[in-house]
Amino acid sequence: MVLVLTDASKAFLSHIQDYFYLCVRSLANLATGPRYFQDVLDQMDDIGVGSLPIVLMSGFFIGAVMVLQTAAQAGGHSPIITSAGTANGILWQLNGTNATNLTAYNATTLVQLYATSQTNGRDTLPPMPHFAQLMIVDGKLYIGTNSGITVLGLL
Repeated sequence: MVLVLTDASKAFLSHIQDYFYLCVRSLANLATGPRYFQDVLDQMDDIGVGSLPIVLMSGFFIGAVMVLQTAAQAGGHSPIITSAGTANGILWQLNGTNATNLTAYNATTLVQLYATSQTNGRDTLPPMPHFAQLMIVDGKLYIGTNSGITVLGLL
């Protein structure tokens, strides 16, 4: 029995053969080094070192925006949120120069509830480190200061 291929079948098989040859050559070229090593080095230089001024400039401006946004925050210290389950949320924030004022806000409405500056010196905070941290345990607020730990809670 003689099998005769039509022109369409021959063209289809030719395309499959070309595709298979392309795949084999592509895989074989992965294992070989670049043929024009100097061109590769020149391109790496253009892409890497040549773009260094743009990278530095964009990094500078992104950093400047982050500094401006941080400076705009009250005191720049990390706030902490406490609650009784999903109710009565309070946002605590160290504010002012050297974080000398502790302020509490309603976490839902951001209405001020308490500030150490309003207690006539009763809750005056000692000097704080640059990155003073707040911690709340069992209803008491602990603040790391330059000289120790200050604890605030109900009397």
